[in-house]
Amino acid sequence: MKSNLLLVEDLQNDLDNLLGFLDSIPLPFRDIARDADSAGAFIESACQQRLTYDLVLMDLELPQHKGGIAEIQNGFDLLQRIKEKEVAHEIIVYTGHPNYDNLMRTLRGGAGDFIAKDSLDREKKTRLQGALRRVLEKKSDRLLEQRIRKLIPYAERAVAQRFTPCFSHLVQDVVYATEGIERYAAERYNLDPERDSDDSLIQALSLHKEAVKKAQREWRCLQSKLSAGEPELAEVTVAVLLDEIKQDLEPCLKIKATMLEFASSEIKVQSFQSDVAAILREVISGALSELSNHGVPHEINVAINADDGQERAEVRFSDDLDPISRSNAETINDGSNLIDDRSFGRLWGLQVSQQMAMRSGGRLQVQPGAERGNLISCFIPLA
Repeated sequence: MKSNLLLVEDLQNDLDNLLGFLDSIPLPFRDIARDADSAGAFIESACQQRLTYDLVLMDLELPQHKGGIAEIQNGFDLLQRIKEKEVAHEIIVYTGHPNYDNLMRTLRGGAGDFIAKDSLDREKKTRLQGALRRVLEKKSDRLLEQRIRKLIPYAERAVAQRFTPCFSHLVQDVVYATEGIERYAAERYNLDPERDSDDSLIQALSLHKEAVKKAQREWRCLQSKLSAGEPELAEVTVAVLLDEIKQDLEPCLKIKATMLEFASSEIKVQSFQSDVAAILREVISGALSELSNHGVPHEINVAINADDGQERAEVRFSDDLDPISRSNAETINDGSNLIDDRSFGRLWGLQVSQQMAMRSGGRLQVQPGAERGNLISCFIPLA
């Protein structure tokens, strides 16, 4: 099943009427059920495949054949099954019996709207579009929330990678200093750690040594994030990655009124731990996270070029958003300092992306416009 709409209607005239409205609404994949049994079958199939309809548009009065799903006798039973199985983002009841009892029963059962079949055509279309807008908003919010969770592992690896030399030197210095003090205590004062365990100097040395061991254990745990299950380098095509990202982020692009444009290209680059896809996705989704829903239209244009002389590709993102400040751009470009972005917004994402890029032999370059827009270049080693 690739559908994002389930239409449940047994009367041909009403079905034709609905299909006429839906032709002007962008739901390209549709399943149609003419009775309670086939509707139930679609619901069970969606549940088994772990798929979710964007919208279920259903009548309440539905015929049922003998041998069908016993628990589904009418539209109310179907509504209950859809909510139990959690296979629809939005449910609209479309009925020829718009009385108060039916209205309250369906809304309490989880329907998002209740439309009478004799409503004006303009009202039907407006309410269907409103339901789809709610679905897209929910999807967009969920995608942008997942953005942070998906970046956290990369951020952890980047921090561990960045601070490995600093921490290693610090631990070694403490170890050498502790060993020196221990030798000095034995030579000068004839102190033995086991025999003179009550001595204040021996106790201080023991605390230092235990602290070092604890720090080394915790550091080894953090370091495991760098090495656990690391795959080999892979070749990926930049334009293919961008196309997959665009399809995945389509609800966000629609709700944020943003056009993402790029030309086809066969340029291939090296990818390590899916870092290239994560970097490209964050540059786009990080920008979207800064925009309000249903605001003024925006554009993100992507150009893909290859510099064979330097053996790297440049993926250049140009947008018309508010410019990043010069100081923040310099910090991101430097890659050695951190910006305090407690909202985990675009600045945080670009810093994580810079660490990922540098770890794989590339880098990011952020250039804010004078009054409007930003130019973000991702330099990635060619495959």
